[in-house]
Order: sequence, then C-alpha cells, then structure tokens
Amino acid sequence: IMGDDEKLISDIVDAASQLHPKFIVIAGTPIPTMTGFDFTAVAELVEERTGIPTFGFATTGMSTYVVGANMAFEGIARRFVKRDVEKSEKLSVNILGLTPLDFSVNGSDQSVAEFAESAGFEVISKWAMGSTLEELTKAGRAHVNLVVSSTGLGAAKALNEMFGTPY
Repeated sequence: IMGDDEKLISDIVDAASQLHPKFIVIAGTPIPTMTGFDFTAVAELVEERTGIPTFGFATTGMSTYVVGANMAFEGIARRFVKRDVEKSEKLSVNILGLTPLDFSVNGSDQSVAEFAESAGFEVISKWAMGSTLEELTKAGRAHVNLVVSSTGLGAAKALNEMFGTPY
C-alpha cells in the first residue's frame, strides 16, 4: 500500500491462483485512505489478471463495521444478483443483515429464518449467514426484504432499486 501497488496486486493474484475464490474484496484501513489509495482501480487490475470478480471498497478503518458491511452487501447485490428472475410463487423473503457481529454464531440467525418460515414465508436468501453465493444470486425472487440489522440496509436499497422489492 505504501507506494508498491504492484506488490499488493501480485500477492492477491498469487493467493487467488491458489485459493480459487468466487470473488475478491480489497478493503482499506487508515493508511491507504491517507495516501489516496485507489481501491477501485486496483480491484479492476486484479479482476483483469485473475478473471475473478473483484471489489474495491474504500473503507477507512475509522468507522464501525456497519459501513463496510453495507458496502459489501450492496456490492454483492449489484454484481451477482440475477436480473432475469421471476418472483417466487410462494410469499417469500430475503433476510438482510445477518452478520456474526449482529447475531453471533449461537443459532439466532437460524431462529430468524425459522420465524419467517413459521409466518408462511419462503426464505430465498440470508445475507450473510447461512446462504451460499448461488443462493444470494436469487434474491430478486423475493417479494419482500426483511432488514434485521443496519448492515443489511445497503442491499435492501439496491434490491429495491433493482426489483422494486420493499423492505
């Protein structure tokens, strides 16, 4: 970050060739923010070299996790959610904002999904605990988005804009 962008890019490309991720995220801390690091440009270079979808989020490290989680969820919605889907035949919901910081790993995320199902909803996707990227791509099928923490608001707004899905 301190002036050797090529080193960072090469390290990310090398790691991606070994790990084969579905996508890559480059996020910031205070120092890259102070130096004016261009996260978007570096993400574009990494994606060009790897062929793997890559995001560059100009997080500053000076805000709560909510800012970065919103950027990530909105980015995933805009980049991966399929546009050519039909609404589910059954009343359906996406649950947005299920993060380990908000819901821990004690099963409370599953309790939210079970509550929605007991109320007659088909759960299309859970952002970000309990769903695969493939399941997230189908979020446009939902009739409504249930935002259970502020981290899900970015995705809710994006899905509303993309599909008219209320939240």
